[in-house]
Amino acid sequence: MQHGITVKEALNIGRLKEGKVVAGEKGLDRIVSYVDILEVPDAINWLRGEELLLTTGYAIKDRPDIQENLIWELAKLNAAGIIIKLNRFLKDIPEMMIEKANELNLPIIQLPADIPYIEITHTLLKEILLRQNTERWVNETLKELLNCDYNDVDKIKNKLKSINSNFPVGAPVVLAIVSYNHASDLKKFLKITEIRHNSKIISGEIDGNLVIIYAVNISPVWKKEIEEILFYPNAIKEVNNDVVCIISKVIKYLSELQKEYIRLNDALKIINKLPVDKRISYFYDDIVHYVFLNKISNSDIAKDFVEYVIEPFRNVSDKDRNILINTLYAFAKNDGNISRTSRGYFMHRNTLIYRINKLKDVLNNPLDSPEELFKYNLALTLHNLIEKL
Repeated sequence: MQHGITVKEALNIGRLKEGKVVAGEKGLDRIVSYVDILEVPDAINWLRGEELLLTTGYAIKDRPDIQENLIWELAKLNAAGIIIKLNRFLKDIPEMMIEKANELNLPIIQLPADIPYIEITHTLLKEILLRQNTERWVNETLKELLNCDYNDVDKIKNKLKSINSNFPVGAPVVLAIVSYNHASDLKKFLKITEIRHNSKIISGEIDGNLVIIYAVNISPVWKKEIEEILFYPNAIKEVNNDVVCIISKVIKYLSELQKEYIRLNDALKIINKLPVDKRISYFYDDIVHYVFLNKISNSDIAKDFVEYVIEPFRNVSDKDRNILINTLYAFAKNDGNISRTSRGYFMHRNTLIYRINKLKDVLNNPLDSPEELFKYNLALTLHNLIEKL
């Protein structure tokens, strides 16, 4: 996820402190993993992303047609930004470049002409390598902590302190695992910079996932608080298949960290199969019953139970069968409440009542008992999980 430094941090290193941000200020949290020089037009074809480029503007000095396009291409390739030395080939940074950079949040930094490239590249690369080595060590230490069977709590505390000396090891913690496919998607939803600088948080990458340990203050609203700390406003309400976060219960004893880590990883592997509303963030407490049911769904006894309960639907046509089973599942999940079921599933009340009456005939069951509704909820949850095996 994080393999370099931010542009904002780079501006406080060496002689880049003399640089001036003239555009794209909202993109200062872009990551700088590489530093390169751009003085030929086709050099952009060699970029990997996250480069901070230095140029005198030679490649674009007489090409207003490609000046604006250069900014668009850099943003598309997820470059960190561009540093331009004026006076040799460009007297001013073209206004069209500034406008496009502001639009795409790509930083343009104006650098005094007397500063040699090496005084920028050498100091930045040194800091990037140092950061990368530190991150690698943190990731390895965190992986060891969560994968080894540590019974010595003092040893766990020492490991946590070695990663973050300010981390409050005496406090209860919450563990979170974030699975993501693209770093750019992750940055849209998670407050990466804030997470990195929060003294109550330890974070790192294990097996391609972002792992977070947060020292939590136990209160009735701790779940809301941790989501506000980790995610941008409204991000948790969005659906993005490339980003999924699982958050543990409050862990009062550090010796339980490994057990919770295993639980979250197991849940993460099957979250897309579970019959829950799709979102980015899930609390394990809210899905633990589905995780359990998924584990037993492939057993013969579970399959026999499902077959027994849905047997009356065998005499219903395929089209009506699916409609009635889905209606029964929605009705059972809402404890037999007509109004809540119709609202939650955007079904007209009269349509729902008609289907419920038909279900009563098919099942020869009044569907007014909590025990019966529980039976159908359980059976149809297992049915859906079996179907997705």
